[in-house]
Amino acid sequence: MFDYVAKGRKEPVRVVPLESTPMYHLEITDPAAQAPLLADQYPDRERALVKYKLHWKAGVDHRDELLKQIEGLFPKVYDRDVEQVGLVTESARHEDLPSDTADPPQVVLHFLEKKLALADPEMVVEVLALAQELLTEEMPKRGRLRRTMEATDDPAQD
Repeated sequence: MFDYVAKGRKEPVRVVPLESTPMYHLEITDPAAQAPLLADQYPDRERALVKYKLHWKAGVDHRDELLKQIEGLFPKVYDRDVEQVGLVTESARHEDLPSDTADPPQVVLHFLEKKLALADPEMVVEVLALAQELLTEEMPKRGRLRRTMEATDDPAQD
């Protein structure tokens, strides 16, 4: 820093330290092991701008407690991404499923066959037979059901 006048500098150039704000992008993949070490790893965490991604596992990690702990250590969090590990996010539409034009009973039976592939074969046969029976039963039509209910509510029949 220096003052400049028409004839040139008045004084020699003075170096003024400019303290920058640290910025961190954290990836927390093992919360149990990493979270306790964060305070020691980032001594300037109070003034740092932080973006983090937390990978947590349901039944193992306490998501809300981890978020409070991390954001308590880093008061200037500007972005976060929270991802549950082990969560199945695959689409229900899969190349193994019958075509979109397949009738619902066929889709249900196919689904059951795939899900029960590793189960006891005798149980699979039983479950598929029960499912087939349920899927082929005719459901009562609305009008017929309503007339049946009205007939049983009729006081003249008592």
